[in-house]
Amino acid sequence: MFKTYPAIFHKDYNESYWVEFPEFAGGTQGDNLEEARINAKEFLSGILETYQSEKIPLPKRVRKTIFF
Repeated sequence: MFKTYPAIFHKDYNESYWVEFPEFAGGTQGDNLEEARINAKEFLSGILETYQSEKIPLPKRVRKTIFF
C-alpha cells in the first residue's frame, strides 16, 4: 500500500531551499533544489523506517494539498 506525504519546498533568500513534511515533525534543506529533493527523499525514508522499527502508527489522513 502506498501513501502520499506532501513535501513543501521553501526557497530561501540566498537561493537555498528548506523542506518540511506537514505530517511529520522536522524537515531538511539543500543548497539548491536538486540537493533539497535528494535530502527530502532521505529524510522521509529515515522517518518511515523509524516509525516502522518503533511500531509508531503512520499518519492515516494526509492533509489536503492546495497549490497556489
